[in-house]
Amino acid sequence: MRLMLTLLGLLLAAMGALYVGQRGLIYFPGKMAPTALTETVAARFGDRAAILAPFDAVVMSPAPGTPVRGTAILFHGNAAMGIDRAYLAPVFATRGLRLVLAEYPGYGARAGAPSERAIVEDARALYAEVLRQFAPGPVLLVGESLGSGVAAQVAARPGSPPPERLVLLTPFLSLAETAARAYPLLPARLLVKDRFDSAGALSRYPGPVAILVAGKDEVVGADQGRALAEIARSRGETVYLELAEAGHNSWTALMSDAQWTALLGAPPLRLPR
Repeated sequence: MRLMLTLLGLLLAAMGALYVGQRGLIYFPGKMAPTALTETVAARFGDRAAILAPFDAVVMSPAPGTPVRGTAILFHGNAAMGIDRAYLAPVFATRGLRLVLAEYPGYGARAGAPSERAIVEDARALYAEVLRQFAPGPVLLVGESLGSGVAAQVAARPGSPPPERLVLLTPFLSLAETAARAYPLLPARLLVKDRFDSAGALSRYPGPVAILVAGKDEVVGADQGRALAEIARSRGETVYLELAEAGHNSWTALMSDAQWTALLGAPPLRLPR
């Protein structure tokens, strides 16, 4: 009996620690001073990039003379910063897509603390501003890992114009399901505050969806992305791509032009030499 009570006490202590400190286990923000962000963008990209205030989103435009077909907003994962995904800009630019690298509250140079409510509300405001500034061109929402949960919530918001396309990269059904995978001995689904319910949001989004799954995803697992794809197929047009040998953070190195074309729905432009 004493052993059982001890084990029960340890279990309750673990549950309490997980509940209280869970956001420290979810969000790992990279930090940067506001002046450093401005200087970095200017030094690395010159006049081909700008910072969209008050969101600290970096707007990266195709080269002069490249036709602009639309705009893509990229929501990054739970670590580092939006600007760390700047190396993907050529993928979008060669398809005539302006790329907006979203930043979350509490990340980069931004004040605040990350939570589902803070991030999603901010992302919805950024989406509205992008629609306003870059109308009437189409807008794509692209989310990677945690960002897939953000993009899905923005795309499914009632009363808001839906994006032209929703692209989910290494996504999950929900953060609650991901927590259950990480802590199988605890009732993690019941303890998670920030749920990012992509499965529920996806059922409310009427437009085309593209999903990329890493077959060897060691963080969220491939099964969640596969299940999300089944939900997407049940409600409309869906592109599904699985990279069998890719991990959660290694998939970009394995992508081909044809695969990017399938995900983004826009082939590379034939530019004059």
